[in-house]
Amino acid sequence: MTEAETGRQWVAVFGGSEFLPENPQYQEAYRIGKLLVKGGYGVCTGGYGGIMEAASRGGREAGGNPIGVTCGAFSNLSPNRWVSREIREKTLMDRTQRLIDIGSAFIIFPGKAGTLAELAFLWALERAGLLSGKPKILLGGIWRDLVASLVRAAFLEEGSEREFIFAGNAQEAISALDRLSTDLS
Repeated sequence: MTEAETGRQWVAVFGGSEFLPENPQYQEAYRIGKLLVKGGYGVCTGGYGGIMEAASRGGREAGGNPIGVTCGAFSNLSPNRWVSREIREKTLMDRTQRLIDIGSAFIIFPGKAGTLAELAFLWALERAGLLSGKPKILLGGIWRDLVASLVRAAFLEEGSEREFIFAGNAQEAISALDRLSTDLS
């Protein structure tokens, strides 16, 4: 069964792999996973640790069946134990593309190079008109300043901040999704 056949709106959650359970970012991602499933959404992540594990765990503990999209390039890693279904892609680009294809919306937590690459790919697809209006929620205080800095430095066009929804916490992110849910496909 494919993601589209389930009839569920899947939310791809991006974020750093280094966050441990005691970290506030991990705890917020855990809340996101729970709230997504309780709100009727499916949880999809990159399948490994940190934010991905936390969102998958929250989703699984709330009764959902999180998807983890993993990558053959990381042959030494296994999906986190909270993933119900693994989709294994060959390359990082294929992995990111699959997450974007599955997602009806995206929630992006802070992370490192991988998260920034995923976000940059989302920006590029949005600019090219290829995201079909899929909501992009940047969760956490760092994002507003980062986007503003990128606009000032002309890495992003003036007004690019309007392409994103900025959320301070999990509940704000879910509330934004709920407001837009009729537009998700």
